[in-house]
Amino acid sequence: MVAIIVCNYSKSERERKMTKIALLIYVIASPTLAGILMVAALVINSSSTALLLAGIVTGFVIAVPISWLVAKQINAQTSKV
Repeated sequence: MVAIIVCNYSKSERERKMTKIALLIYVIASPTLAGILMVAALVINSSSTALLLAGIVTGFVIAVPISWLVAKQINAQTSKV
């Protein structure tokens, strides 16, 4: 539902397509990054819940600009064709 609302408020067709791609990449990248940071916290032998949660939240936050940049590059490559 959120994806539909976000995509409908985009200005151009190109921006709408890039937003859809970014949301799809975010769905894959955010739990991956959160899992990597959670495992990293566990590897350093931390049983602190705060550190685990910080790693998870950081993974979800870092995934936003990463997914936007990847979507921008995909959109640039596909618009050349």
